[in-house]
Amino acid sequence: MKPLYFFLALAIVLAASCKPQKPWSPYDKESGTEDPKQEKPVTKLSGADQANADLGDLEQGVFVEGRLVDETGSPSVVVDTMLDRFKRVARTNITLSQPYPESLWAQFEVKCTRNFVGTFGVLRAKIMVNDTVAGSFSVVLGSNAMKNGVLVKVDLLKPFAGNLPDSFLVKTDGDLYLLPEGTDETQVNAETVTSNIHSKALYGTMFRVDCVKSGAPTTTETSAQEPTQPAAPDAASVPQPDPEDATVPAPAQ
Repeated sequence: MKPLYFFLALAIVLAASCKPQKPWSPYDKESGTEDPKQEKPVTKLSGADQANADLGDLEQGVFVEGRLVDETGSPSVVVDTMLDRFKRVARTNITLSQPYPESLWAQFEVKCTRNFVGTFGVLRAKIMVNDTVAGSFSVVLGSNAMKNGVLVKVDLLKPFAGNLPDSFLVKTDGDLYLLPEGTDETQVNAETVTSNIHSKALYGTMFRVDCVKSGAPTTTETSAQEPTQPAAPDAASVPQPDPEDATVPAPAQ
């Protein structure tokens, strides 16, 4: 009888081991393990990365983007825009033809690739049209740097008061300050605060504006002083000899 009980118990164990298992589900409350194949959400920057910023992070994370605002829709304004690998406006070439527009508006926005928590920054910037300050702004770039809300509009033609040069440049100059860890960003005055950790390496859009005057030559013309080749004579204007007037030379003696 003992062999019979042994084989019966073995059959029960084998039957239990062959019972189909319920597939694992991330929504199964009874499951105590995680599916290694399940993708976890990935954030651009962790909280620790945002809190451990240095001056290089501030320089690389801030960009002042300028875009032309077409308020007049003038056909005398031709715009050529170039983007960088982050789809930001790196350079804009503008050609103005007469009659020139009375104004040429551009808006400038501070774009940040990250927020700065703990150690944060301050930006003070000037929009330069050639050597003239056409606009300025300052902003604290802290825990809400990616949504700082800075948007400045500037008339690029105003500094010239109607007397436009042949061409001019527009760029943004500025100062970046990294504040010490523990500074309360809500108590900082962006217009006056300073720091020993400071940089002028501010990246932004550059504009080049060319002013084309009406009547300017578009093709190269021959100078009056330049010598020219004489024209080939017309065959009809060259006198031809008369066959009857032809003479035969006398034979040599």
